Amino acid sequence: RKNLPDDSVAEVPENSQVNTENMLNSKSKKHKRKNLPDDSVADVPEKKKKKYSNTENDELQTAFNWSDVIMKILEGREDKELQLKRLCKKVISEYQTVKCDHKTYEQLAAKFNKKVLKTPGVQVLKDRAKLIS
Repeated sequence: RKNLPDDSVAEVPENSQVNTENMLNSKSKKHKRKNLPDDSVADVPEKKKKKYSNTENDELQTAFNWSDVIMKILEGREDKELQLKRLCKKVISEYQTVKCDHKTYEQLAAKFNKKVLKTPGVQVLKDRAKLIS
């Protein structure tokens, strides 16, 4: 609104009635559009999913065998034992080359600790893992 002096009266144009009718019509059009059935939405095509038949992706998605990797690393040593911390680093680095997970090192270390304790043929004493024949 315009700031007018107190004595003056704002003049209302005659076509103001036409403006209010246009506003009513525009509101009713909005309501009509809202009440339309969802058929108009169904006309929009959905995105197509790509199918990958690449063998590299299939190999990457296979399960990582924790116990096999632990056994191979310990068998590669002369004395068949290794510090738990070093074994953990080697197994986790192998895991990260095979899997493309974005898990933190702490999460993987916790999982490694569970797996190494459950692996048959591996004995954990204090901070060392030893392969039992």
